Amino acid sequence: MKDIIVLEENDLWRISMIDGDTDIVTVSISSSPRIGEPFAHEEFIGSASRDGKAIFLIDKTSSFGNRLDWPHIIELLTPHLEDKDVRAIGFCMGGFLAVVLSKYFNIHSVVAITPQYGVSPDYFPNGECSWFTELYTDKIDTFHIPDLDGYFQDHTNYYIFNSEGDIDQLQIPHFPTQDNVFIFEFGEDYDHQLPGQLDRDLPILAYACFDHEPWVVSEFIEDHYAE
Repeated sequence: MKDIIVLEENDLWRISMIDGDTDIVTVSISSSPRIGEPFAHEEFIGSASRDGKAIFLIDKTSSFGNRLDWPHIIELLTPHLEDKDVRAIGFCMGGFLAVVLSKYFNIHSVVAITPQYGVSPDYFPNGECSWFTELYTDKIDTFHIPDLDGYFQDHTNYYIFNSEGDIDQLQIPHFPTQDNVFIFEFGEDYDHQLPGQLDRDLPILAYACFDHEPWVVSEFIEDHYAE
């Protein structure tokens, strides 16, 4: 495996990269840590580094970006992303933050896998998905980024992989309906842990989206239920 170089790390975030020799840069934003681990590790390493440089962003306290110093992070990332062919991928919180990042950089494609739209208490008015609010919402002191309102940009294509999971079905109605937002419902055989369930098919589907071939994902879903 290629060497991962740490660009910056502190108690709140870790930014690292795998260097590459093309103009393609893939940003991978991690989800929350696995049970028993203090914080998340770099995700989608192989897919992110396949065609060029890979940048990895980890929100170590799972704050959905609310504890990150965005002006500083933008300044740090700019030399790596400016004037490059940039795409981003993330699962759950990582998908949420991939959309956030598209506001600050010219990212042509975002693949967000079972992302949230809003994480503030306003999105759980009747105590829905208490497992989620106990893990994340209740631990965020100040919501600088309560939701993704204002983060979807005209210069980016957004590919949302959604599942039948409770949190995913609660959140998906909030996503905007516009020509550059493609929402794929993977149906009853898939839940919130969609990346693991797609396994080796995920890189194929992600790269189809990076190449703006959304029909590849639609046909995958149709073929799955036709079997």
